[in-house]
Amino acid sequence: ISKYADDIEELSNSDADFEDPDAMKEMMDKAAPVLEGIAGDLEDIDPPSEVADWHEQMISGMNLAADLFSQMGEALDKPLEEAMADLEKLTTEMADVEDPFGTMEDLPAEYQAAFESTPDCEELQNFEFFE
Repeated sequence: ISKYADDIEELSNSDADFEDPDAMKEMMDKAAPVLEGIAGDLEDIDPPSEVADWHEQMISGMNLAADLFSQMGEALDKPLEEAMADLEKLTTEMADVEDPFGTMEDLPAEYQAAFESTPDCEELQNFEFFE
């Protein structure tokens, strides 16, 4: 995931004006491939059995979010009335997804401790979706 750190940080710190369809589309168009890339890389990992469910939940959540962001970006290419109807539907779908990425607290204590103490994970510790 660390290879995506700069992209994740840029997206997390984005002050995109969601009243501006062009800014919103730009953000959705950036977010979807980042999430797809993370999910694809995570799929290549064979996790230890005690975190396999969490790992699969993380992949599923990344793919779901990427798909919804992609659909939102596509909706913004449509005429305003149609775009707004699509966005309302997609926003509702996204709101109905509870904790799509899981949380660090869902992991066994030794994995939480490893994440917090491993220098390679330091830059990831402040990202919202790991809290």
